[in-house]
Amino acid sequence: MADIQGNQTGSRDKNTGKVWTIVAGLLVFFAILAAVYYYLIPRLDGEPLSSGAKLEMRMAVKASQPGFKEAKTPQGETVYVSPEIVLSAADISTFRGYYDENGQAVLALKFNNMGTAKIREYSRENLQTLAAFSVNDKIISCPMITAELGSRVVLELGELSRDDAEEVFARLTQ
Repeated sequence: MADIQGNQTGSRDKNTGKVWTIVAGLLVFFAILAAVYYYLIPRLDGEPLSSGAKLEMRMAVKASQPGFKEAKTPQGETVYVSPEIVLSAADISTFRGYYDENGQAVLALKFNNMGTAKIREYSRENLQTLAAFSVNDKIISCPMITAELGSRVVLELGELSRDDAEEVFARLTQ
């Protein structure tokens, strides 16, 4: 196709259309990459804990002690929980709630730097003691500390019903 002066315009219009198609395609591609980078990649490590979540870890013992509060574990055992909070939601960066291959509920916690330092020191100094993990003042797990702990802790919630486990997972995201 030629304009009034005899210049060829058809091929230039076709090339311009191809360029804009490529530019639009690249923009969409980079938008998808940005979404993956900012949304999906951080969640591979777990969900961020809600600022309003009331997740705590306290020392627990089997015999009554002054100042300790009586509580029940998910297994129905009576323990006595310290009034002092060792770890709170502020010490946890992410969590994952899931079910293992046997269908048992599991809660994986990843601590931030401050939480990692606290759990290491506490576990080193309190081997062979119970650690009561609670959500909204209800004990969800009460494992024995058998080794120094690091930046991650995996809690088996096997004694909780599926409905109770789902409620725990939901409360941590609300």
